[in-house]
Amino acid sequence: MSLAKANGAGVVKAVIALPRVGAWHADLEIDSEDASKFEKAVELTVGDGALSFKGTAFRGGVYGGRVVVRVVGGAGGLGKELEPKAYRQIPAKIPLTDILEGAGEKLAGTSDSGVLGTELPFWSRPKSIAGIALTNLLAALEVTWRVLTDGTLWVGSETWPAAKVKNPHVTHQAPDDGRVDLGSDLPSLLPGTTFLDRKVSRVVHHLDPKDVHTEAWFERG
Repeated sequence: MSLAKANGAGVVKAVIALPRVGAWHADLEIDSEDASKFEKAVELTVGDGALSFKGTAFRGGVYGGRVVVRVVGGAGGLGKELEPKAYRQIPAKIPLTDILEGAGEKLAGTSDSGVLGTELPFWSRPKSIAGIALTNLLAALEVTWRVLTDGTLWVGSETWPAAKVKNPHVTHQAPDDGRVDLGSDLPSLLPGTTFLDRKVSRVVHHLDPKDVHTEAWFERG
């Protein structure tokens, strides 16, 4: 039985990369020869549905009798080009929502309401791709963003809650790189949390028939 499934099909191998800032992506090797099932929305479930990652196929095909596809978190629309627009005396949620709607993305319900309510005396968006417009807006607000595992886009300031990892065991530490490797019953570590009393900046989960492990990078300083 596969540890993970993509749209119901068994996943032979998976590498899931989750940054603290930005959109996550997953490279999947799937036990199927029908690439048409993985051309748009893809839901990756791990551990009989204990974990779920919702994203959109970015590129893929059939190689060696298996579907190989890269999945990007969310709707994959942050590369869409948006027309210019100017705003005056409005809460930040309005230009943010306009960017996300133009990109086909959804705002996470857990986003910081204080940030969303911040009044902007003036803000203009030049013609640009959605990801750049988003980055510029949030830089002005001095907050960050990332695509969550459910495919929604979270905006806010980090609170660094304790990581929820079931039965973790560290297999390797590289202090100079600020990295640890670990195994657990489920590859559930997420960025933006605290693990081993350090702030997690980036996580990469590796799943294959012989090994399941996680690489975690910590914030510098």
